[in-house]
Amino acid sequence: MKIYSLEETGWNQQLLVHLQMHGCAGMEFHWPRAVSGSSCGDVLAKTRRALAEHGYAHQWTLVSHETLQPANRVTRHQGIWKPLGVDLKGLPSESIGEWLVEYEEGIRFFGAALQDALGDASLLAIWRQMKSSWLVLSMRPMSVATLRSWFRQGWGSTGALPPSDLLNMARSEDLILMQCLETTPTSCIYLALGAAATIESQIVSLRAFH
Repeated sequence: MKIYSLEETGWNQQLLVHLQMHGCAGMEFHWPRAVSGSSCGDVLAKTRRALAEHGYAHQWTLVSHETLQPANRVTRHQGIWKPLGVDLKGLPSESIGEWLVEYEEGIRFFGAALQDALGDASLLAIWRQMKSSWLVLSMRPMSVATLRSWFRQGWGSTGALPPSDLLNMARSEDLILMQCLETTPTSCIYLALGAAATIESQIVSLRAFH
């Protein structure tokens, strides 16, 4: 695994300025698949484990609709997890949940799932369908209730940029937000965002051990 700051990988200035405005920074994990294994799920597990070993052991997936949904009976019944193919009946109630936010123009569902219960293959499938989904890593225990209280009104959209609501929470609660950037036949690349001081210290410590 190789770890780079976003400045080193040449990210566009708009993203870097957006992160700086929220007191955040980012890093990339580059995994050569020939070394780490052919499965992107294996690579994701290795990335999560590397961060867990450095304190970020409490890991949850956050999902949301990217756009407003029609406020009809079908949409309300489906919620957020069913369209993603996640079987709620197979998971303990304390490890997964969802909540609804209503707007004048429609509704949006938001959800949270304990990553160890959800599974890495499911998260990779969700990332392919829901660009506004993130893996949230914390040094302290979290619960569905905690995440729902933080994001009672969900999080807004800033187009291609990470949502400001999530960045503000990452900074104030010392969280790390992670997404899959790219998978190719030769490599898997993951993006991690958080408070600038947190990311800088993680880059140093992770490079020392990997």
